[in-house]
Amino acid sequence: ASYVREYPEPLNLQLQTSQTTELGQALIGSTDPSMFSGAQWKRVQRLYEKTRMRRYGGDCYLYGMLALGCVDVVVEANLASYDVMALIPVVQEAGGVVTDWSGNTVTLDWDGTLLASANPALHEQALAALKGASHLG
Repeated sequence: ASYVREYPEPLNLQLQTSQTTELGQALIGSTDPSMFSGAQWKRVQRLYEKTRMRRYGGDCYLYGMLALGCVDVVVEANLASYDVMALIPVVQEAGGVVTDWSGNTVTLDWDGTLLASANPALHEQALAALKGASHLG
């Protein structure tokens, strides 16, 4: 994926997710804490506690920031396919990984949970945190 800007001068930028591979160094984003149900919120809090910094707000902007390497992980829930389907290939082409919270491919009829990470190593750690694995630092 690439980004081309014509003003004030041409800028052709190849999108690339961050090289952060340790969850403890990751910046994570979500649209709003209220998007998570009670049980989901407990899982997300476990994930948040393992990251360096949390940011709220952004909606689709978060995925652009992930593809640009400015955010390392995005976690969301209660989404519809029209919320994210156009964003997934952008993140993937920039080097990121996008699945549901179980690690499955996001399809048109998936459960509405989404985890997007800068790279496979970070994604594996984030999935483990969401699942409650205790071996993560």
